[in-house]
Amino acid sequence: MVMRSSAEGPGLISPGKEEAADKKLSGKHLKSQTKHVILNIYNYFRSQDKEASETDISKKTAIASGISLQTLNRIKQEDKEGVVKSPPLKTGVSSWLPVVDDYARAHIRQEILSFYERSKFPSLKALSIRVKEPPLNLTCSWTTLNKLVKQIRFRNRKLENGRVVLMEKDEVIAARNRYLRLIAEIRKSSNPKPEIYIGEVCVYPNRYMAKCCTVDDTTLDPTQKLKRRVRFTIVYAGGKDGFVPGSFFIFKSGTALKETHESMTQECFQSWFQTQLLPNIPANSVIVMDNSPYHSQFSIKMPALNSNKSEILQWLREHNIAHETSHTKYELIDLVRKHKSKLVHVIDQMARDAGHEVLRIPMFHCHLNPIELIWALLRSKLEENSNTKRNCRAEEIKYALERITKEDWKRCLYHAKQVEDEYRRKDRVFDYVMERVNTSMGGESSDSDSSGE
Repeated sequence: MVMRSSAEGPGLISPGKEEAADKKLSGKHLKSQTKHVILNIYNYFRSQDKEASETDISKKTAIASGISLQTLNRIKQEDKEGVVKSPPLKTGVSSWLPVVDDYARAHIRQEILSFYERSKFPSLKALSIRVKEPPLNLTCSWTTLNKLVKQIRFRNRKLENGRVVLMEKDEVIAARNRYLRLIAEIRKSSNPKPEIYIGEVCVYPNRYMAKCCTVDDTTLDPTQKLKRRVRFTIVYAGGKDGFVPGSFFIFKSGTALKETHESMTQECFQSWFQTQLLPNIPANSVIVMDNSPYHSQFSIKMPALNSNKSEILQWLREHNIAHETSHTKYELIDLVRKHKSKLVHVIDQMARDAGHEVLRIPMFHCHLNPIELIWALLRSKLEENSNTKRNCRAEEIKYALERITKEDWKRCLYHAKQVEDEYRRKDRVFDYVMERVNTSMGGESSDSDSSGE
């Protein structure tokens, strides 16, 4: 039997009520601030009744705080040792994700589209069998595979006959079709423009490599996390004639104690683009890059949902966009987003002023950029000629890049064009199949609803 807290007045509390109170914070990770509040409650009860036993005070504190006695004793021990702290943050990323890199995701995308070429409809069950085979050899649960498929913008869609199949989201297909059409038109013109491909990569001291826009502790294999935050960020560009002279840029980012999270910023990239790339590429070039955030800053700042309604209205007036002042803030923001495509990126304007054109690779299709193969080649050269007991150095990276030749670039470009042709073929087949299938586009299935092949 336990005394009530002072909020309930004197008396007894039943075991059932004590058990219910213990469930308030049961199973939750308590942050340091919450722990200090619990300690303050304990100290208050102790000051109010100095003659009460330690057990009674602890029980009253546990009931008032909604925690178990075991948790309270653990907090008291932390306080005694002077180490009251929050638990480590959950990453929300499965441990297998580091194995599934961008090229593995690309292979999964192509594998799903290949079902249509074989006159079959892809399902999660059928896909789970295919990904276990070479070259992926990926073993994971259906739930994990479903999360990955959703990450690369596939969804379960229900056909008219009730069957559930995997389909790409419309905007992903449209962006890929647009890119493939534009790059083909450039090459087929009477005076083809030189193609310059831009890429960035981070190299860690242990020679592990990752994309700059996705550098995060959660994307690293546990064996790679030693001194993971100190890294070299490389920005480079190239084409059929090899690397663009004068465009190499490398800097050291991050510290062992503090993570910057931004290896590349908009300001840094724009400065490199203006001073090291544009002056060194052939006239009238087409510059191909991905949709990283630091590539995609608009020259005019757009209002966001957290902007005041008056600010949104002012932005619409300044850009001569018809609107109704009586509309809600959410309607006005939706109107702003519909005109987003008319805005110009800062990088695009810089290129246009210098007589060049920018073409962006669609999201989730980094394998269309040949420089990604160049980074893979860089990694192999670093591993070939490195002393694994010594941390990677800038001079070592420069030397490895110097050994990548014009012929290497031509092979990477040829491979990228083969991937483009493969997507064109798959998209034609998909269009042909969809023309003959009536889909219930409004009937998206639940995540757990996946039928077999």
